[in-house]
Amino acid sequence: MIQILIYVNEDKKAEDLLIQLLNQQLIAKGTLDKHNRAFYMEAGKVKEEIRTVVTVQTRATLFSTIEQQVVQFLGQSVPIYSLPITQANSEFANFIRFNTLTK
Repeated sequence: MIQILIYVNEDKKAEDLLIQLLNQQLIAKGTLDKHNRAFYMEAGKVKEEIRTVVTVQTRATLFSTIEQQVVQFLGQSVPIYSLPITQANSEFANFIRFNTLTK
């Protein structure tokens, strides 16, 4: 099981993506965090970007399929990465197993 984070520039597109992934049973659950503020250094100056973060939970085997969907829907330049879910109670683990496609 993994958690995937996807950084989207537009709130509406983030919501549409989340609904699309749910409808295709590629994810078991997802959240939107609007107005996420990120800071980074560029050319010696602090920069800020504001995005909507889509956070989803799914099976690890579905990452590549989800990545393809994100690229088709939003383009190549969308930051996306996953983190392993190494421990979860049985209720949460079963929720992910029973609400996503098996691959």
